[in-house]
Amino acid sequence: MTASESSAGLPDDLAGNRELTTAQPGSARSEAESIGPDHSGTGPHRSYPCTMDRLSELLSGAASAVRRLYRGPSRPQPPGGRQDPLTASGAPAAHPPGAGASSPGRSGRDATVEIDPRDIGRVWMTYSPRTDGRPDPGEVVWTWVPYEENDGRGKDRPVLLVAVEQSGTLLGVQLTSKRHNGADFLPVGAGEWDGEHRPSWAKIDRIIRMHPGGMRREGTALPRREFTAVAAKLARRYSWTPITD
Repeated sequence: MTASESSAGLPDDLAGNRELTTAQPGSARSEAESIGPDHSGTGPHRSYPCTMDRLSELLSGAASAVRRLYRGPSRPQPPGGRQDPLTASGAPAAHPPGAGASSPGRSGRDATVEIDPRDIGRVWMTYSPRTDGRPDPGEVVWTWVPYEENDGRGKDRPVLLVAVEQSGTLLGVQLTSKRHNGADFLPVGAGEWDGEHRPSWAKIDRIIRMHPGGMRREGTALPRREFTAVAAKLARRYSWTPITD
């Protein structure tokens, strides 16, 4: 490598030295500096020595800077590394945390509550899940479900929306991945609401009332056949009168 070849791309104060200098102990040339050609016309020009190690260090730094430039800034992650709940395709990107303080429906005017299923008016029960701005029967959402003891405790759980009341609130039943038998549970198969795609059961002995602002929608829904079976069972069991118009 010649001095002119190795100086390409270096700062002017280094490129001006047309020879690579390595100070030797006891030599007339100082180990700290060398005298280079005068570019200003005012006298000798002081510059620092350009050793092979220093040249390699400069070239390595320049290469790293170019890689960072082309890579661009890293994308910031949501708190805790968790992704947004709904991707552009409408599929769930991640499943929610457990009983966190930020769980929708936990408190306030949009709090989720258990109700007496025999004390409701006429409801809409038409299967119509859509990824639009309004939750619909057939959709599986996440909300804060109170424990059966009703002592203020609860947990963030998947809930199947089964009906819409005339006031705009929604009724639903909790889904569980624990295997159950008996009249209080109906099998509904596996779906995206469970991160491990385990079979689920609808718990139909408890009815949950939710507000649109008290739930987290993740773009998942029950197949029509399974929803129809659950809705028919609820209507017979609690004498609901579906609105068909």
